[in-house]
Amino acid sequence: MLKAVLNTFIVLHASSVFNDAGIFVGKALRKNDGLKQLLILYENKIVESKVKNWGLIKIFVQTIFMLNFDNKIVEELKYTNVVALVEYTVSRALEEENQNRLILECLKV
Repeated sequence: MLKAVLNTFIVLHASSVFNDAGIFVGKALRKNDGLKQLLILYENKIVESKVKNWGLIKIFVQTIFMLNFDNKIVEELKYTNVVALVEYTVSRALEEENQNRLILECLKV
């Protein structure tokens, strides 16, 4: 369910960013600590002793990537642990087999 929500979010945010509509879906994450909650969910999933859903981790990384197109969100991300989370994700993904796509997504961020 979370994966589907984040996928929808990515598509909506991308369309609003690239259409220059001025109504960024990312604003919803800035309200009520939504961005903070997203990072907490991401951290909780990536620090599990055995990551069960690498697809969900990839969606978290793709969401972070899409949020970087909103200058206000980038400014907020500077004061979070997002860089450490992405670095840790790369480290964990390198330990697993067949996580090349996830590593590429992390490099984009």
